[in-house]
Order: sequence, then structure tokens, then C-alpha cells
Amino acid sequence: MIKILEFFGRPTIEMFKNINHFGKFIIFQFSLMPLYFQKPARFKEIMQQINIIGIKTLFVILLTAIFTGMVMSVQFYQAFHRFGAEGFIGYTIFIAIAKELGPVFGSLMLISRAISSMAAELGTMRVTEQIDAIDILGIDSRKLLVIPRIIATTISLPILIIIFDFVANISAYIISTKMLGINPITYQNTIIKFKDYNSNYELV
Repeated sequence: MIKILEFFGRPTIEMFKNINHFGKFIIFQFSLMPLYFQKPARFKEIMQQINIIGIKTLFVILLTAIFTGMVMSVQFYQAFHRFGAEGFIGYTIFIAIAKELGPVFGSLMLISRAISSMAAELGTMRVTEQIDAIDILGIDSRKLLVIPRIIATTISLPILIIIFDFVANISAYIISTKMLGINPITYQNTIIKFKDYNSNYELV
């Protein structure tokens, strides 16, 4: 009986602990809201973080997008070819990348390349008491260290996802038309035709 209670009790306790941490995170985010509108705006720090978060992550985004488009085109071709529906590959890849894989893979690449580095940097500054030193100097460490990173991430992430979608679709198009023998006009027409159909279907 005790083991059964432990089996169900421990996950429940951990869940409530995580809810507590999530609540603290939400409170911290609300405490940052007024800082976005306070002067100085610190545009220099924001541009530096855009360079670190956005531009330096671009290579990883491009590499992942190229191989994602290549792999999807090959795998979808093998499945669609069995039913003689190769012409629908363009639309399927376009929708899958634009709606699902682009945002997910783009976000994961940004997290693995930039956000983890950012967390390690801020953690090191906390351990070495650099953040305390900034606060002692009368400078709000949240305004100096946190706000520029949040703004830079908010600006960089949508742009990186758009680049990912574009490159992945171009990669899939090249592999499908040049190597797999799919008609380029058919590939493009299915995207245009069924994209509009999909939008109307969602509205209904």
C-alpha cells in the first residue's frame, strides 16, 4: 500500500513543485513589463544580442533547413510514388514546413545554439557576483542583462523561422524536381491551388 501511495504521490508532489516554479516565472515576467518602457532604451545592447542570437544562429538554421527539405522530399516521394500521387509532394512539404516543422526546428536550433549559451552566461555572472556588482552600482541588472536579450530573441526568432521555411522549401523543390523527376510546374501549381483550398477549409 505504501509503495502504491509513493508511486502516485511523488509525481503529484513534483507536479505541484513545477507549478510553483512556473508561477514564479510568470510573476518575474510581469515584474519586467515596466522595464520595457523605461529609459535608457539600450539599443546598443539589443543590437549586440541580435548579432549573438540571430546572426550567429543563422548558419545552424540554414544547415538544418537544407537537410530537412532534402529528407522530406525523398521520404514523401517514396510514400506518394506508391499511389501515383507524386504531384502532391510540393503542397504537403510546403504545409508541413510552414505550419509545423519550421517553427519547431527553428525554435529548437535557437534554443540549442543561443538560449542555452545565454543561460550559462547569466548563471556564471550570478555565481561570480557580477550581477550583484551591477546592482550595487545603481544599475538595474534586469534592464541591462535580461530586457535586451528578450527583445533580441523576440525580433530574431520570427525572422529565423521565415528563413528556415524559405530555405527548406527551396531545398525540397530542388531535390524533387532535379533528382526525383517531378514536374516543376506541377510542384508549384499544387502549392498555389491547395494552399487557397486549405485556407478556405480552415475558415469553415
